[in-house]
Amino acid sequence: MKKKGIWGALLFVSIVIILSYNVYHINKSISVHLIAVKSGAIQEKVYANGQIEPVHVYAQYAMLSGRVEQVKVHEGDKVVKGQVLTTLATEDLARQLQVENNNLLILQAAKKDKQQQFEDSFTAFKKQRLISVDADMPKKPDYTSDDLRIANEQLTIENIKKQISESEIAAQGDGIVTALSITEGQMISQGLQIVTITDTDHLQVKGYLNQLDVSKVKISMDASITGDAFANTYSGTVTYLAPIASKLSGSSGDPVVEIHMAVAHPAQELLPGYNATIEIPLPGKPQLLVPQTAVSHEGDQAYVYEMKDGIAKKVQVQTG
Repeated sequence: MKKKGIWGALLFVSIVIILSYNVYHINKSISVHLIAVKSGAIQEKVYANGQIEPVHVYAQYAMLSGRVEQVKVHEGDKVVKGQVLTTLATEDLARQLQVENNNLLILQAAKKDKQQQFEDSFTAFKKQRLISVDADMPKKPDYTSDDLRIANEQLTIENIKKQISESEIAAQGDGIVTALSITEGQMISQGLQIVTITDTDHLQVKGYLNQLDVSKVKISMDASITGDAFANTYSGTVTYLAPIASKLSGSSGDPVVEIHMAVAHPAQELLPGYNATIEIPLPGKPQLLVPQTAVSHEGDQAYVYEMKDGIAKKVQVQTG
């Protein structure tokens, strides 16, 4: 009986201590740090890799066959639109033009003689008619064949003149001569590519978007352009999105869509052929933003405490 009394007394003392501890902590105020929630947007970005290339490349061809008389530029030269790059010899064309001009004069003179003969015959007829009513009126000549021969000769002359004008090959646009395939004295054939001009003042990045990002990007969106081969970051604008998706050669990844990004104010450090990365910031949707330190986690669920009327309430949130 004595031991039972001792254990009962100890149990009573323990309960009193626990109750006193709980009452103390229940009544004790807890210090918390309140953070104001802000409205804002989380900036999402889309990336694409590609290469810098010129917007305009002018591949120019010989418009006629002949001998190269002069080459007035070299590879690496800067040229402007309309500048004469090379000329072809035109001595043979000039001689042919003279012959055809002479032929035209002969045809025109022959027709004129025929007209004059008819006029003379008609004048004689009128005089004869005054003497005899039985005089035969001359038949008016048919000039159709004469007119056709004259028209054909005129077309021949115009064609020769056109060829002579095409013997001077002028630059189709501003740029740098990046390829030159002829030398003076060389005989060339019509259709031969003789010079390539690259416009290095207007550049773009040709890249490829993953199929999952295509719907997020629109024409005229702004972007930034970076690369390992150049120091500065350049701004750009989306100018083209391919209407179809395809897989890159040798790639086993997802289909991609070709994208073009015009480079604003390219500097000399940017060279066609450099690798580049396109970064396109997407417009974000307004939402509530809280610091990451205010977010607690229980398993896969995230939550914060919302203070309302002096009471902290646990609220589940979605992070992103």
